[in-house]
Amino acid sequence: MITVKDVFTTILKRRSAIYGVLAIWVMLFHIAMRIGVPGNPGVVTPLINMGNVAVDVFLLLSGYCVYQSWVKDHNLFRFYLKRVVRILIPYLIFAIPLYLWKNAVELTPFSIKAFIGDVSTFNFWVHGMQTTWYVCAIFLFYAIVPLLSLGIRKNKLFGILTIAGTVVLNQILWLVLPTYHVTSIVWTRLPVFTLGVFLSCHGSEIVIKRPKLWKCIFVLLAVLLTIVFPYRDWYKNVFGNNPEYLWTGYILLAPGLLWLLYKTITILSKWILCFLNLVGAVSLEIYIIHVFI
Repeated sequence: MITVKDVFTTILKRRSAIYGVLAIWVMLFHIAMRIGVPGNPGVVTPLINMGNVAVDVFLLLSGYCVYQSWVKDHNLFRFYLKRVVRILIPYLIFAIPLYLWKNAVELTPFSIKAFIGDVSTFNFWVHGMQTTWYVCAIFLFYAIVPLLSLGIRKNKLFGILTIAGTVVLNQILWLVLPTYHVTSIVWTRLPVFTLGVFLSCHGSEIVIKRPKLWKCIFVLLAVLLTIVFPYRDWYKNVFGNNPEYLWTGYILLAPGLLWLLYKTITILSKWILCFLNLVGAVSLEIYIIHVFI
């Protein structure tokens, strides 16, 4: 028998390569949204079209790692400074010139108000301008980790209730917040991030039998291939896009997909691993550039 902590300790040895795969998956997803997938690649098309699941896997892993960082050092200033240096500086380096170009080309005359709104992410939170919504998400999620940990670290029950609370929060925001529909792409990802924090906090207490783990993975894969892919449009027609219940449901797929990604990476050649490690090391920068392009 192994614990969830043992599983994540193993997975984290290949974290950069996993981030690389996820970054490439998201880019292919965005390309497919713009120009489609050429030819008739069979299972490749639905796999690429589910690239937004890669974001959930990334947030699951990020929640786990960020909580570990918080546990090692409870100094709020140092905790936030590290996040700001890692996220804000790369974001501003790329966002300022790219938003200058965007506003100079698309708006006549140039609007300083629109430029400041874009760079500050104000236009996302108010108007739903989603170019860099992911940056907005991780800023918010990382900022509330100390608060999330207050409920999660008490015991597993409180942790489960906290995860459930983030799901309920989506529905409350939908009812009381007029702008929820433009920012729901962030709020529907909060549960999977919270799950990562929960597993990081209580992973050493959750024991998994290896056969049971593999059974769960196969079940998740079966759900992914036989239900989510072919009936994605049906889900949208029934539940609608606002709020995105399907996105909230990805929380069930993220842990299994993370393990499958790890197992796949372990059989790749060292040259491919080097490439994936390189992409993973600059995944945030690649994301920021490619969403503008």
